[in-house]
Amino acid sequence: MVDEVLRRTPPDDDPLLSSRRPENRQLPLAGSAFHRAWIARVHGHEEAWMGEWETFLTRWLDRASSTD
Repeated sequence: MVDEVLRRTPPDDDPLLSSRRPENRQLPLAGSAFHRAWIARVHGHEEAWMGEWETFLTRWLDRASSTD
């Protein structure tokens, strides 16, 4: 559901986020990555968990990913 909401209303097009700084528009994407990371972790998908966790940290902390 979270990914569908973001697909339909990307943060850059979201009227509630339009007045926010670009780095703040990354926060919903960070939240969706956090959600996917924990689902992967619960299901024992270690590689997916680690990838989504890195995405979460990158977007949450607004830093460049070491894997990009």
